[in-house]
Amino acid sequence: MIEEAKFKNNNSASLQDKFLSPVKKIFKEVLLRPSDVSSTSASKQKKSLLSSLKELLTPPSTNQNIFGLDIGTSSIKLVQIVRSKSGLELANLWIEEIPLSLEQDKNKAIATERLKEMISSHKIQGRIISSIGGHTVNIQAIKIPLMPEEEIAKAVAWEARDELSIDLKTTAIDYIVLGHTDKAGTKQIEVLVITVPRVIVSELVGAISELGLVPYAFEPPPLAVVEAFGQDELKAQGHVVGLLELGAGLANFSIIVDGVLHFTRNMPITCNALTQDIVDYCNVDLVTAEKLKNEYGLTGISEFSEADEGAHDNTRDQRLRVAQAMNFKLEKLVSSMDHTFKFYLHQLSNLTVSSFDKIMLSGGGALIKDFDKFISKRFMAPVEVVNPFKKIHINEAKFDRKYLDAISPRFTLSVGLALRKDGF
Repeated sequence: MIEEAKFKNNNSASLQDKFLSPVKKIFKEVLLRPSDVSSTSASKQKKSLLSSLKELLTPPSTNQNIFGLDIGTSSIKLVQIVRSKSGLELANLWIEEIPLSLEQDKNKAIATERLKEMISSHKIQGRIISSIGGHTVNIQAIKIPLMPEEEIAKAVAWEARDELSIDLKTTAIDYIVLGHTDKAGTKQIEVLVITVPRVIVSELVGAISELGLVPYAFEPPPLAVVEAFGQDELKAQGHVVGLLELGAGLANFSIIVDGVLHFTRNMPITCNALTQDIVDYCNVDLVTAEKLKNEYGLTGISEFSEADEGAHDNTRDQRLRVAQAMNFKLEKLVSSMDHTFKFYLHQLSNLTVSSFDKIMLSGGGALIKDFDKFISKRFMAPVEVVNPFKKIHINEAKFDRKYLDAISPRFTLSVGLALRKDGF
């Protein structure tokens, strides 16, 4: 796991880098064996090597049967993306909404039943790449002394055990080499370390297997969201990009430098928390609050929205109250994003910048009306609501393009998972 992951998202990654680790493994297993083997055995070994190399170097085919599974608090999303003559193409997509509830155990039980129904009714079979995480996953940037690549794994394990106080016996660990830094004349390697309790991995493996599917890989949400765009796309947005994934039950903010994820933190505010504030402030039920959040958003704030002369006074008043209900937590969210950026700049990087080139919004929260204007004004930076389907061919005879475009930010995580080909 560690050996394979260290090549992912490396700034200098190439096709050779991508396959170097598994190819080395094959050579060790097939070629570097005792010389006292029969010629027949040697012939079989060579055929095995050629077959393995062919599999590694052949682009993914359309029958891979790999699905990205995002089990969220408000919905379940399952996406399959294949390679065709048109490039990346959407093969299958399903979404199952989960009834609104702020009780986590109830949501989990409903989600499990809805997923079973989805798999059964659509006769889904194949390998699953699922998100893993929330607050159980820790993603942390560290710096280690400059050393040969073959020694990095041991150094990361040592750092995780002795400096981060991580129990390696009960924790799965992965890492990504981000690049090299030179601070005060000392050369170091910057590494993104990802850890998750092994019991969580085991539970996910068991749950997916019980559904008759094959657990293929697990990915922390921030990494999967970045995967949805690709390094080239993110790099084109600017030198330093902020990426906020605001979901119903989980939110995270990532810092992308030259197209590569360098730092990420979970945020304290989620869409469910905003809905609950509308319930309390506007004295409405949960369903109505969710509807008001989606319909009005922040349009009640005059600095963002054009005057609506035709609106009734009670409508304008309700829009204002909805915006006011969310304002406190959204200001707290902005503050957390700002502190995360400053911490990264002052503690972990050599960047001399003081602002983002762009901020990108993803997840269901990105669809809150005028939220992009709110974030843009607070950070004085351009803001984009993302569409993960932008680089994927959509067969409009099979899928409703307008529908997908309208809710596309909600699929960022599942698209990123579907595009991922390895993991824990």
